[in-house]
Amino acid sequence: KKYETKNEPDISKYMSINDSKANYGYAYYQNNSKISTLVETCTFTKMEGCKLLPPYSGHQFTVEVPPGEDAIVVMKKQKAIASYATNYVSGIKFPDEVLLKRIEDGEAKTVQFKMGGNPFDIFFHTVGHDFGYILAFENKTDSCILESHFDFELENLEFEDKQSSFDLVLNSGAKELRKIVIKDMQTGAGFKYKYTYRIKETKLDEESVIKKCIEMGTQKQIRYQSQTLDINYYVLFLNDGYYWYFENKSDKVFNGTFAFALTNMEITDSEDDTWEINLLPEATILKKLSVIDLTKQSSYKVKLTYKLNDQSRQNIQ
Repeated sequence: KKYETKNEPDISKYMSINDSKANYGYAYYQNNSKISTLVETCTFTKMEGCKLLPPYSGHQFTVEVPPGEDAIVVMKKQKAIASYATNYVSGIKFPDEVLLKRIEDGEAKTVQFKMGGNPFDIFFHTVGHDFGYILAFENKTDSCILESHFDFELENLEFEDKQSSFDLVLNSGAKELRKIVIKDMQTGAGFKYKYTYRIKETKLDEESVIKKCIEMGTQKQIRYQSQTLDINYYVLFLNDGYYWYFENKSDKVFNGTFAFALTNMEITDSEDDTWEINLLPEATILKKLSVIDLTKQSSYKVKLTYKLNDQSRQNIQ
């Protein structure tokens, strides 16, 4: 028997009770791979005229064969004619670096973290293998921190550190692995989980906020009489609120009133939840809507009325 179906053709098993001219049978394992370890549990569903020899006994044996090694299990014939039937559960242990390459090859289940509907280069990969799962977290950003909490419900599984609920803080550029192992290889296994998280920007000077708004924010462009004008505003959620960046690259004067209906949010520089945005040509403004309680749902609606020079228009969003 070869183990190609488990991506390891360099491991072989030979098993017989009658090939030997002596009164012995065998299960011989040969591992010619350079990196993989075979673990196999063989259960005899029928065992007539033969028995296992020490260190094995009964109707079952388990072998673990590291790379470059072999193993043999010996059976003794007790009758001239002996026979057996088996079930077996096999698994291949690969090094972590081999399993993690499956992420690059697109073979992992991947979750990308988002805030305010915007994706960040922070990922949670799940890589399954014969003996459980590797959870690989990575933060590819240069200025964000992930603060998260995970709760797992496990069936026939356990974390190596026995902690099924945990807090995870991932700084920019950081990676972290957590491993889940199967308790009983002959029983089905699975898990489900829920999590909460927050992404914090560590660089929030005005210049970096404006850059992120333009690169990652939702863009709105002012229109008038079927014309799209070069007057834009961008909305982006960062840390504890929504940043709004307004810019006027047109030759017109923009005077806008943004009237908000807020849920769990506030405008610290306005008493009536309204912004008056006045933009001369080439002017810019940066504003912020702040979330009051980050543990609760927040939302906003805005009604926009504006004038271009002396022309007026109304828009509800």
